[in-house]
Amino acid sequence: MRNRKIIHSLVGALLISAGARAQATEPVGPQKPVIVENTAQNPVPTTVQGAITGSVAVTNTPTVNVSSLPPVSISGTPQVSIAGTPTVLVANQPGAPPNLGTPYRELLVPDTDKPATSSVVAAGKRRTINAIAANWHCVPGHKATALVLLDKTLSSIYLPAQLAAAFPGAFDKYVALVGSLGIVLEPGETATAFIFPENPATGPCSANIFLLGTELEGN
Repeated sequence: MRNRKIIHSLVGALLISAGARAQATEPVGPQKPVIVENTAQNPVPTTVQGAITGSVAVTNTPTVNVSSLPPVSISGTPQVSIAGTPTVLVANQPGAPPNLGTPYRELLVPDTDKPATSSVVAAGKRRTINAIAANWHCVPGHKATALVLLDKTLSSIYLPAQLAAAFPGAFDKYVALVGSLGIVLEPGETATAFIFPENPATGPCSANIFLLGTELEGN
């Protein structure tokens, strides 16, 4: 009985040893690629996941196409360097600013018996009077009425007076200002200023009347 157990043990050991030698000498096959397939429910991501930090280098002068015009915000004081002679295309270029004309200012000095007429609007131009400012002197204690007459339409613009200063024994000074007029004078037209003392017998009044506006080319 004891001899049988020994024989069985020897036979088992021989079989294990033979199997190990067979595995050690078995040749290894060629390497094969491993393919990982994702389902439609769990696709492989193709866009950046999360935020990009650090420095990003773009080389080999790639062509970059930006669509849908995303908003771009630049803060701080970045340094931008442009090398070579790049072509810069600016779309939606603003047009020329509107023609606002040249400032028009003219002083008219009418007297009691002598009105003062403005210059004639030149051919090919249009004059707009936007405001009238005036001051005049009269004998102390007396007033006067000042107005501007538009020669073509014969309409008058009265200048409301306000006493600005009184100099006893010399004269009283009045001032007036009329704005937001927008009066248009065409080529060949003029404006005439008048001063009418309250009582001409007491003495003359002299005035300085300023016409303020713009002049434009074209009718």
